[in-house]
Amino acid sequence: MLRVLLVDDEPGQIIGFRKLLQRVRPDYDIASARNGYDAISLCEKQTFDLIFTDIQMQVMNGLELMERLDSGLRTRAKVIVLSGYDYFDYAQRALAHGAFAYLLKPLDLNTLQDVLRRAEHALDQEEAKFKVYRERLQMAWMKGTVFPEEDMETKQLLPWHESGHVCLVRLRFGSITEVLMLQKQLEVSWKESGLLFSVVIHDKLPVLAAVVNGNRSRSDFVEMREKLAREGTALRDACLAVSSWGTFTEGIHDKYKEAEAAAAQQFYEPDGHVFIISESRIADDYKPVIQAKEETAVLEALRQNDTQGLKSLLQSIINGMLTGKYPLPDYMKLRCKVMVTKWLDEVELLRQNHDTYKELMQGVETAIEQAGTMAELIGSIEELLLAMMQMAETIKLHRKDEMIYQYLAYIDDHYMEDLSLEKIAGHFELSPNYFSQYFRSRLDINFTKYVTQVKLNKAKQLLENQSDKIYAIAAQIGYQEVKYFNRVFKKEFGMTPEEYRRSIRMLRKK
Repeated sequence: MLRVLLVDDEPGQIIGFRKLLQRVRPDYDIASARNGYDAISLCEKQTFDLIFTDIQMQVMNGLELMERLDSGLRTRAKVIVLSGYDYFDYAQRALAHGAFAYLLKPLDLNTLQDVLRRAEHALDQEEAKFKVYRERLQMAWMKGTVFPEEDMETKQLLPWHESGHVCLVRLRFGSITEVLMLQKQLEVSWKESGLLFSVVIHDKLPVLAAVVNGNRSRSDFVEMREKLAREGTALRDACLAVSSWGTFTEGIHDKYKEAEAAAAQQFYEPDGHVFIISESRIADDYKPVIQAKEETAVLEALRQNDTQGLKSLLQSIINGMLTGKYPLPDYMKLRCKVMVTKWLDEVELLRQNHDTYKELMQGVETAIEQAGTMAELIGSIEELLLAMMQMAETIKLHRKDEMIYQYLAYIDDHYMEDLSLEKIAGHFELSPNYFSQYFRSRLDINFTKYVTQVKLNKAKQLLENQSDKIYAIAAQIGYQEVKYFNRVFKKEFGMTPEEYRRSIRMLRKK
């Protein structure tokens, strides 16, 4: 519906033109003024979309009215001049003052219809542009980034003379489309609750900022949120954060920051729906400290692979950080990020493995940053610490696997020597007892028996491929006594070395 102002000092002209407009545009809201002076008074009190004015009037004519509108009120109305005089000078001066059209009396209906269509189209286009500009101005006013040259327009377009609260309405997982739908529902739902305007703030997640007038209580805001929640299922989890009451004369940015601080409490209390700044436990100057002994205990639990102890210590640390006050969520995340990174750096096995360390560091950054609540943050840290333990254990086992291959390679190179348990353990700087236990745990055979098997298998290869004497083969594999070699070989394979050689030769002849 467009608001229209008719300006003419002849009552008959006003009545006739009103009837004509009501016939072609019955939805127009039409007001009238008898001269330019009265028209200015009306334009100071309300806005109009279309102004039809005569030129010849005794008190402030139409051209003077247009000059005042153009220089002082900066109205967005389209001015259409009606005149009984086809004077080029009049038309030229009217267009110079921004007249949208110059129509001659008596009016031609088709011409009037055409002008109305063009004016409505122009207003629609300007309204779309104006809406974007107004929203940008509202957002800048909220964030305290209005340019000095925009001060006058801020005062004209925004309720700077009002007083009230700034509210932030968040959806738990709201997309921009859902927040825009929320805005439409809010503007209907809160219309009778003193809503002055609302604007979508594009942050990490889009949030709806609303400004309401009056000094309201918690119960008022609880009722407003519940009223909004009744509008649809998607709004039942909507969170409402509210600033303190204040005047907007000096700007609204401080109230917006208060509403942001109140909303931050939802990070710690995700089941809450209404957060008032005066009740908030968030303190932007609160910087919790972690005791050194607690950090040391966590490191020890990591090294000992103590899962339950680790979870208990982490919960104790978090509880200690949240006594009485809450730090800002971004600071809490930063502090936890520093804490977990420090623990990661202290686990030498992880630090020395570049790929694993890099993977864990990326995991720390992503998991902590994406946590939407304190519970999710704790869960993410637990998962990170458990991953650190598991990866450290995997590296440890992998290194043990690598060591057994080193031991076996050493045996392959030195089996023909007097290779005792003490000698090989000493070579690898291990105690004989530890080496013996580790060797048996990995191969399920004791060290002495394994070395014997290596020697005898090598003896079989020599017997199959060489014609050396038995005593020479025994010497090659580390047996100085041929009788002892014969006895050991027969015990293992059920025949003497010479018998084994003959059996191989017979098989090859066949």
